[in-house]
Amino acid sequence: MAKLGNSGFSWDPSKIQNSLKSGEQKFRAYISNLTSFYAARGEAAMKSGAPWTDRTGNARGGLTGYADNSKSRANHWEITFYGKMSYNLWLEVKESFGGQYQIIIPTTAEQAGEYWQDAHKVMSVMFAGGHL
Repeated sequence: MAKLGNSGFSWDPSKIQNSLKSGEQKFRAYISNLTSFYAARGEAAMKSGAPWTDRTGNARGGLTGYADNSKSRANHWEITFYGKMSYNLWLEVKESFGGQYQIIIPTTAEQAGEYWQDAHKVMSVMFAGGHL
């Protein structure tokens, strides 16, 4: 137990250290959950909002949002949006159809903006005393 001068204020350094570790673990867990949420949300948005008419359903069905939380110990989280069909590329390229069939690129931009707003809220609550 440590004491601060004659102030009567004392603390247990091991409790502070444990509290900081717990806070870090909670932060990593929350951001990992947020990353997984936005990957799934983006995938649903792509599948429901794809602006083309389906012939086989393969292009729409292959739209995927993937969350990689495996590097969270290194403070690295990643969301990847992609299509599994070889021709998804041509639906995204502006020059192919004037951009009228794009869904991955606009979804990525939209989800990224909202993800960072939510991540910022989490950080402000956990580290700066803000409110959600």
